[in-house]
Order: sequence, then structure tokens, then C-alpha cells
Amino acid sequence: EGLEPSQLQETQHSDSLSQEADETQSESKSQNCTSCKDTKSNESHIFLKHALESKIKKCGPIWLKAAAALIRLASDSMGDDFFRIHPKGHGSVVIGEHGLKANSLVTYYRGEVYPSWRWCEKLDAIERTQEILNLRPNLPDFYNMAMERPMKDPRGYGMLFVDASRKSGLGSSFSHSCDPTCEVRVVALNGRLSLAMTTLRDLERGEELTFDYNAVTESLNEYRFAVCLCGHQKCRGSFLHFATADCYQQVLSR
Repeated sequence: EGLEPSQLQETQHSDSLSQEADETQSESKSQNCTSCKDTKSNESHIFLKHALESKIKKCGPIWLKAAAALIRLASDSMGDDFFRIHPKGHGSVVIGEHGLKANSLVTYYRGEVYPSWRWCEKLDAIERTQEILNLRPNLPDFYNMAMERPMKDPRGYGMLFVDASRKSGLGSSFSHSCDPTCEVRVVALNGRLSLAMTTLRDLERGEELTFDYNAVTESLNEYRFAVCLCGHQKCRGSFLHFATADCYQQVLSR
């Protein structure tokens, strides 16, 4: 208001330039953020690649080195879409140059904590909902772990369940193995019980962090679908233990 036509045009032109500058700056920030994310993702892949290459170079037999070289050539020429690999879990691998010593603390198994009665109520509710909606899978997800409170505790013996299906940490990404490299122990941390995941032996760079799920099922169908892919000579064939209802009730009663 009160501006000459020429002044009005200059003001509009200035606003347009300012808007273009803001958009350019915003695009630049967005590209930088994307670049940062891509860089972090690439770095993690590079670390894993070097760890696995180091493991194969140091301990791998001749046939494995030759096979790895052929697979890399085929993957580079045809792409990853031509390789159908059965899922084995997210998995975690040692990438530190010096590996891990035996009895080293790797992480804690974290999740939502439930008392026994509340956990059983939750499982019953899930099972009823799946039956009503016809969504019951052949093999449900197993992300829960039992945490026993020892008899020496002032509150007496107790059983808690840690569920990592919704809230979790690194420990829930470890794959199962019938010949594991880690184990889970109940420990006291600052007066509170925790599930510590520690190494069973010295681990070299490139070795996978695994533990025995020790999961139990009463369903023969679930047991048959729980095919183990650990590939060890000691493999049981299933990552579940089959138990009758009586056996399971004995554990709960104890």
C-alpha cells in the first residue's frame, strides 16, 4: 500500500528470490540428511563385509574361498534379485578387529516385562483373536524369554517374562544356533534382575553372535515348522523343544 508500480514489482521479485533461496536451502538440507543416512548404512555394510572377508581369509578352507569368489562375481553381474536365500533372522556378527574374549558381556536382552499371570492372559487373548479372525500362523513369533527370580531373593522365587516383540534391544536380533556362541544369564544389576548375554568362548572377527533359544512348544505342528538353519553338526533340526502338556505344567508348577 502506497508503493509505486516499479517498487511493487521489485518487492515481488525480491520475495520470489527469497522463496527460491529457501526452497534451495531446504532441498540441500534434505539431500545432506539423505546422504548422511546413506553414508551410515554404507559404513555398516562395509564393516560387516570386512569382518566376513577377514574371517574367510583367516579360517576358511580353499573351497569356501573359491565359492565366495564365484558368488561375488555372480552377484555383481546379475544382481541380488537372482539369489533366493531362506531367511535366517537379522543376525549379528563380531566386527571388532580383536574379536571378543570368553565370558564377555555383549548386551542385555531387553523388552516389556510381564508377571506370569499377565503374560498368560496376553497369550490367551492373542490366541482367541487369531482364531476369530482366522489369522493363526503355523509358527508364531518367539520373542519372549522367561526370567526366573531365584529362591534367595527376599521376595522369594518368581517367574517374569521379557517380551521383545514391541520394545527391544540388540539381543533380540541374535539368531538361534544348536551350537551357540553366547548364552543368557540372569544377573542382578543395581538391585534389579536382568538377562545378560555373554560369550561362551573366544570369538574372532566375522563370527556370528548366536544363542540357543531353548523354546518349548506343546504343538507338534509348530515343532515341525520350526526348522533350524544353524547348519552345525550338532543341529537338532528344530529350534523348538517338543513337550507334552504335562511336562510344561511341571515347569510352571515348579
